[in-house]
Amino acid sequence: MIIVPLLGLLLGQKTGLQSWIGAVLGVAGLFFICFDLSAGLTFASGDLLLIGCAVVFAVHIIIVDRFGDNVYSLRFSMMQFFAAAVLNIIAALIFEEIVLSNFVLAGIPILYCGIMSTGVAFTCQTLGQKYSEPTAASILLSTESVFSAIGGALILHERMQPLAYLGCALIF
Repeated sequence: MIIVPLLGLLLGQKTGLQSWIGAVLGVAGLFFICFDLSAGLTFASGDLLLIGCAVVFAVHIIIVDRFGDNVYSLRFSMMQFFAAAVLNIIAALIFEEIVLSNFVLAGIPILYCGIMSTGVAFTCQTLGQKYSEPTAASILLSTESVFSAIGGALILHERMQPLAYLGCALIF
């Protein structure tokens, strides 16, 4: 949420005060959701991967904003799916042991993830982002963490820390 307006500043894009306030509140909310302050403030090596992922998604939001009006959104999404598929196949061949029976066992989750989560949801995100400024889009997309936390509590009976509820409210 905060990386998008910062990258926008580097590219000469102006972000309004309301968007900055929303981004800061969203980052504070995400902090309250993700960190258990009673366990102390720790930083693990996996957190660097998450920060790297956040930078890549921020760049993606900026790219969609920059080129979204010039490129047919469905074609743009399909090109991204193709590129991701090729890169993931290469990574799987290098780092994974490929066993056909595992694909059969995980067939339904793989199809759901590929069709619904990636195909439908990601394409809708790209289409919808055409009508929103980049910082607002990043704030809206951050509500995923709110719904995943609530879903985890309702479906998986996970418990959130009391401050996590405040975090959800800040993001929302």
